[in-house]
Amino acid sequence: MGTVKAVASGWIDTGLIKVINVLDFDAVGDGSADDTAAIQAAFTAAKQETNGVTVYLPAGDYLADARLATLTDSDPRINILGAGQENTKITLSGNLSNPLFSITGSAQNAHVVRFTVSDISFRNPSRAFTGNIFDINRANHVSMTRVYFQSIDGICLDLEEVWDSVFSDCKLVDSGNATNTQPMLKMVANDGDDVDTGCNHIRFISCQFEEPQYESVQLNKHSVANTFVACKWHGDNPAVNNDHLVLDDADRNQVIGCAFQAGGDNYIQIKSGSTDTMITGAHFRSAGDVAIEITDGTRTMIAGCTFTVNTTASVRITAGTLNVYGPSNKSADTKVIVGSGTLGVVFGYGRLYLDEDFANGFTPSSPGGGADNLVIEEDGNAGLSIVTPSDKSGTILFGDDSASNSGIIQYSHSADTLSISTGGGAFKFNSREILRANVGTIASPAGAQLILTGGDFFSITGTNNITSIATASSTNGRMVVLNFAGILTFTDGNNLKLAGDFVTTADDTITLICNGTDWHETARSVN
Repeated sequence: MGTVKAVASGWIDTGLIKVINVLDFDAVGDGSADDTAAIQAAFTAAKQETNGVTVYLPAGDYLADARLATLTDSDPRINILGAGQENTKITLSGNLSNPLFSITGSAQNAHVVRFTVSDISFRNPSRAFTGNIFDINRANHVSMTRVYFQSIDGICLDLEEVWDSVFSDCKLVDSGNATNTQPMLKMVANDGDDVDTGCNHIRFISCQFEEPQYESVQLNKHSVANTFVACKWHGDNPAVNNDHLVLDDADRNQVIGCAFQAGGDNYIQIKSGSTDTMITGAHFRSAGDVAIEITDGTRTMIAGCTFTVNTTASVRITAGTLNVYGPSNKSADTKVIVGSGTLGVVFGYGRLYLDEDFANGFTPSSPGGGADNLVIEEDGNAGLSIVTPSDKSGTILFGDDSASNSGIIQYSHSADTLSISTGGGAFKFNSREILRANVGTIASPAGAQLILTGGDFFSITGTNNITSIATASSTNGRMVVLNFAGILTFTDGNNLKLAGDFVTTADDTITLICNGTDWHETARSVN
């Protein structure tokens, strides 16, 4: 590719590509002269070429008050090149014909190919212009590098059916239009095509989306397999309370290593059946409501993200499915609010909070290092499955973590053994108690019927004989050990199925198991 030279006039033929300098067409670039006609003339000349051509704007401030170019798939490959986004500026001086640049392929199989823009900025300080800067419809291998959009009172990049393209080091600031519900960047399908195809395989690398006047980015209608890498979203506008990245019927899109900070209602909203969204290694701080809102999304995956000081929660899901994999902030809390969606969690560090009703069930597992904490608030009425890792331990808390430990289950997993204990209350499986707090003290009853409270080991004091155990205590599968403090007769009969009467002395024990009605002796010990 040839070398671009800053010359006052004439054409530069490098042998590989031609460069047209707008100064050759009487552009001034002094910030006061109207350069619209000169830039239009440069593009008209570029369209006469048969091979690729670059329209070059040297350093300067070029005023424009009308559309600068309309390019189609019948035109040669055209590049727009400035001398740096801080050096070459196009300033919009009026309410122009929308958009500033129109790039349109004539059909789904007739795209504009390899349109590029680099090292230039577009500014709208008066906010008189309320249209779009680039409308790119049916194009592929588009490339934009170091392009800066500031105070655009409309859409900076309106992409329809754009494929296989790259936007790197671009910056969109203080743009969009809340009145017209226009984001700074919009990616949609072309409704005119027979096949409803959206924007596919577009990469945004190290781009910045700051101070949106409406939403920052929208991916709508079958936008598939697009990726945001190391991008930054930043609010800084307390009057604007909208989402930063909206995935609306968009599939297999990825957010990798991005940062979201300050303002916004939700940083990311996933809705309208969007599937297989992957969010990895991202940082979310100070969301106005929740960091990630899933109102209708299938198989959303969140991995290795950090969440800090988000107002309501880190993630809220009301429909769809979500998997969370090991947030990397070991000390911070992560709160997930679950509505009617299904949640599967593999959680590494920190504490995970869940609340609301998750009617479709919940299956968390915890393979990551360190002690894990899972806190479930309100209803978990569809069941809970905990998969614990080898050589790890943790705590499962049902109810309010500020209350007593009556809802705690503690587990440790070492080699082939999983040990589970409760801090109090019963742990039941299919309505059968399989675990209960292990200490209780009961005086032998005057009425000869023993009433067992919570627990599985009881110290029986007093000398009154015992002839039965209360029906309310007789849970199918329950096993208890009775330790006697003195002399009494534990009588065979009624619902006590013993190997004969047991006349106790101090520290004697008997072990019983219940079938739901009767208590059967399994062992006795005379000490």
